[in-house]
Amino acid sequence: MPLTLEQLKAQLGQDIHSPNNLVHVYNSTQMRRTSIEKTKSQFKYFVEMNPYSLEYFLPVHSLFLFGETNRHLLGSQDYFLVRDGLYPLLDFFHHNPTPENISSVFLIHQRLSSFVPLAWRKQIAYYNYEVHHEGSHHSEKVLLSGLLNNNFVSLDHFEKMIEDFLKKYSQPKNLVSLLTHRTDLFVGDNSIGLSHIFIYLKTLMKRLGTEIDFVPPEQAENLPLHEFGFIDFNENLLTIADDYMVHLLLSKGAKPYFENKIERFSDDLLVPCSQNHSLRLSFHTPSWTQETDERIAKFKKILGLNLVSAPTEKYLGLSPDFFLFCKDMAKEVVP
Repeated sequence: MPLTLEQLKAQLGQDIHSPNNLVHVYNSTQMRRTSIEKTKSQFKYFVEMNPYSLEYFLPVHSLFLFGETNRHLLGSQDYFLVRDGLYPLLDFFHHNPTPENISSVFLIHQRLSSFVPLAWRKQIAYYNYEVHHEGSHHSEKVLLSGLLNNNFVSLDHFEKMIEDFLKKYSQPKNLVSLLTHRTDLFVGDNSIGLSHIFIYLKTLMKRLGTEIDFVPPEQAENLPLHEFGFIDFNENLLTIADDYMVHLLLSKGAKPYFENKIERFSDDLLVPCSQNHSLRLSFHTPSWTQETDERIAKFKKILGLNLVSAPTEKYLGLSPDFFLFCKDMAKEVVP
């Protein structure tokens, strides 16, 4: 029997404020990475999304649902914070249209609330980031974070974010790129090669100049991150919603230029992640939520109920039509 949302709130309150968790948040200088058993496809996903998929200290249980998720894992805890973005989340709901035989309550990113099937609503709570540090952005020192991959951020969205930044802030004097490229695991025929990466870089240099320091994201901790603002190129949380790099940057005092839309409720819980940021947990469906079940049902009917193609050794096998559908839906309903 899954917890009710009221029971979940009480359980989370105990977990969040345990002495061990509070000692870590206020004294640790490094984000602890925990481990959970992974299936073959989950492990491949985890590796190819590195470092964005890295596991880190969090006072609540978290996992990726994507792949052949083991049922015993879903029942091993009363709740899980789901780190997946829209693509893998919809894939999971496609294979599990109801929570039958799944006892865990899921916390998903608040901006993805419109994609929760009605049958799941009583077993879903929501999270978002809450930044504690105040003050103006360091517009002269800018970090760029994200995967240059068409299913993480499209070229159009990449260019639009740069344009939006320049409309609001001055040309940065110190620009550091943590951008990296990974294989597109989802759709083999739609993967972008290195030649496509140069189009992203050409766009970047055309708009922000050529004086860019390129730093591998794995070396980000060596930078004075508290002196920077950052742009996170994560288009509508399509691939990953809970991003290790965002947690790292926020924990070290970097300030986001584009903050997620948050709807706050009086009974929300704040989960301390560092002295500089928390996760805000909500037990209410956000007001911007649209009912998408009917549109998804029509889409599945058109495709003969097949949202996925057969996985291969190289790719994880979501269909190209599925990606186009997700992107179009996300533009409509993700705030």
